[in-house]
Amino acid sequence: MTAGSWRQVDWPRVVQRRRVNGRDLVFVDLGEDRDVPALLLIHGLGGQWQNWLDNINPLSAHRRVIALDLPGFGYSAPLADPTLISGYADAAIALCDALGVAHVVPVGSSFGGIVAVDLASRHADRVDRVALVDAAGITLTRRERLAALGALRLVATAVMPLRRAHRAIAQRPRLRRWALWLALDDAAALPADLVYQALFGPPGPSFAAVLGAGVGCLGPSWDERLRQLTRPALVVWGARDRLLPLRHAHEFVKLIPDAQLVVIDAAGHAPMLERPVVFNAALLAFLG
Repeated sequence: MTAGSWRQVDWPRVVQRRRVNGRDLVFVDLGEDRDVPALLLIHGLGGQWQNWLDNINPLSAHRRVIALDLPGFGYSAPLADPTLISGYADAAIALCDALGVAHVVPVGSSFGGIVAVDLASRHADRVDRVALVDAAGITLTRRERLAALGALRLVATAVMPLRRAHRAIAQRPRLRRWALWLALDDAAALPADLVYQALFGPPGPSFAAVLGAGVGCLGPSWDERLRQLTRPALVVWGARDRLLPLRHAHEFVKLIPDAQLVVIDAAGHAPMLERPVVFNAALLAFLG
């Protein structure tokens, strides 16, 4: 299926809510079990399952696809301790257990990359391979850390005003280019309805807590976890990522023993949204 096939899905009928370990999780589950691991799509900081809106339907033609709101994001209930990074991977695995899914390919975007690596390292028996999409998880230089934290805190401050103006931003190409400059290479080039649906969900209560915890967990011990990954990895990166520059992708490939890199031109921090046809093809080629 081509980009835009998300419009063919009656999403309100597809979105599910399930109580897992005493917590409500919101997710979508499309496609059939085909004796191959399911795709588990994990969004980034401040994201939601709709970040994968233009990927879920095309990918579900090939295998089962599960995309969730992580605890404390979108419409999922938060963790008791939202700073506990391992809790996000454990919640994702618990959801898979509830759905009867034994093996998965976690696909993590940005902060979701940290969750995907944590899942793959602590639940290796459940993971076939792993895909990292403009993922966090590389130890930043002091200058990069200050720049990234400053940018994310600015986003945190601006998120509510931006969401209140979400309809105007989505409808006006120049305005959405300005508002989404940090995340996307050229938001004006994307369809207005995709921007509206995929990027302007509820902020969720765990943004600030995860921001500090996610940066704090990185360092030499995290690099060692990357070196010890036993599953093949695909590293997908937008060539024009302003938040996490392309050098981070090359560091992932150096650290992970069995990793391959796909760089997507004319894309920023969210290549799955900006270049969905190229992204979907790269992921399916990796899956074989």
